[in-house]
Amino acid sequence: MSVLRLTIRAEKDLGEIFAAVAHEFRFFGEEAARRYCEGLKDELEQLSRFPMNGRAEPAIDDRTRSQAFRRHIIFYELDGEGIIVLRVLPDSSA
Repeated sequence: MSVLRLTIRAEKDLGEIFAAVAHEFRFFGEEAARRYCEGLKDELEQLSRFPMNGRAEPAIDDRTRSQAFRRHIIFYELDGEGIIVLRVLPDSSA
């Protein structure tokens, strides 16, 4: 199984996303917030298994890749054991 690691900044991003989603989705219900957060976690796990699914980001760095998840973009790098998630940021085009 591939290893999924997060930078400290990516961990902070996820905490902020989960808090914002819980706040935003309170109008739609706790279940909607839970599904969104679980979907994001599932996407991260899927990337760790299939790291080449993401798009190359040569404008950022030769090693950086990205994958969209609904209203967020996951930025990550491959390493010998799996992936390192660098950041999880809002999709400005959404």
